[in-house]
Amino acid sequence: MPGYNPGNCSGLRYPDNPCHFAATTIRALHPIGLSHSREDYSPEKSSNLESNIIMFKTALLAASFCIAGLPALAQDQSVSLARTTFYIGIGSGDADGPNESDRTPFSIGLMHQLQGRKLILGADIGREGTLLDSTWGQNQAVKQATSYNLLVGANIVESERFRTDAALLLGVRENTSDCPASYLGYQCYANTDPDTEYKANIGAVVNFSFDRLSLGVRATGESTQLLAGFRF
Repeated sequence: MPGYNPGNCSGLRYPDNPCHFAATTIRALHPIGLSHSREDYSPEKSSNLESNIIMFKTALLAASFCIAGLPALAQDQSVSLARTTFYIGIGSGDADGPNESDRTPFSIGLMHQLQGRKLILGADIGREGTLLDSTWGQNQAVKQATSYNLLVGANIVESERFRTDAALLLGVRENTSDCPASYLGYQCYANTDPDTEYKANIGAVVNFSFDRLSLGVRATGESTQLLAGFRF
C-alpha cells in the first residue's frame, strides 16, 4: 500500500480503515475525569465514573484489535486468507421489571479460524443484563452488568469472497456486588474490593462476511444484538 504508515490510520480510507470506531469513541470520551478525592464520591458519581471507565476500556480494547489488524491490511493480502473477524454489537435487552437494567446492551468480540481447520475460537465482552450493586452505601441499586465470554464454533460456508461463521458463546455475567459499608467514604469497608457474584452467560454468534465487511447477530439470555465488523 503506497505511502502506508503503520503508525498512522489516516493512510487507510474507509471502509478499509478499521480504526474509525476506536478513534471516534476515544475522542468522544476524552477527557474523562478520573481524579476524585474521597469526599467527591457518591453513589451517583461513582456510577457515572464506573460507566465512563468501562466505556473507555472498551474503546482501548477496540483500538488494540484495530492495531492488530493493520499489518494484515498493509500487506494487501487476499480476502480468502482473512480468517479473523472483529465485530462491534448493539441491540436491545430483556428488561421487563423494575429491578432490571434498561440500558442499551453492546459488545465487542474477535473470532479466528485456525489455519487448515474449520474450528473457530474467539472472545467477547459485553455490557448486558443487570447488576444489583450494594456498594457505596447502596442497597441493590440497578446497574448494567458486564459479561466475559469465550466463543467456540466453526466456519459453515466459505468461498473466495463470502463466508459464514457460527459460534457458541459461553461465559459469565455479573449478578450482584456487595461489601461491608465504609464510614470513610470508600466503596467498601477498609477500602477492600467488593464481593461480586456471577451467573452463567450462554448464547450464540453468527457472522456473514462479504469481502472484508462482516454483519451478524449475537443472542444471549440477556440481549439480542446486531453486529458489524471487518475481516483481516
